Amino acid sequence: MRLKKSFRLSHVALYSKGWYETSDDVVSDLIKILNLDDYSPFDKNDVLRILLSNYEESFEINLIDFISSINQHNCWKHGYYTKNCEWVKEHETLPEYDMYMAVIYKILSDIRFIERNSWDVKFPKYSKNLKRPEHIKIRTLFEFFGKKK
Repeated sequence: MRLKKSFRLSHVALYSKGWYETSDDVVSDLIKILNLDDYSPFDKNDVLRILLSNYEESFEINLIDFISSINQHNCWKHGYYTKNCEWVKEHETLPEYDMYMAVIYKILSDIRFIERNSWDVKFPKYSKNLKRPEHIKIRTLFEFFGKKK
């Protein structure tokens, strides 16, 4: 994935790269994360609009590839599993396909793989609502980000 310019949503990049604990509700997670990036989304539509505008600004997009990747038969490649994923055990318990969610997962997947010099690296802001994943130790934080400022 090629970038036109640095991706501005630092905490979204941290979230997509696993520096924040995730829940089963990606939209709620992103509402909290986007607040750290100075946005105040209220719902899935707001989250999608903010992510899309920043994604479009930073990434070189091939529209045909993008649309193909959010197709309900391909979206599992970006971590979005729906009832159409028949090869997943107990796929009946998965949600129905939602194009907005497919776009959100596609964007998070692409952000996950951008290089460190392609976004404004910031120290994560952990709180009771945004926790550090158990596998990330304090020592790892300081090694990767340096001392918290």
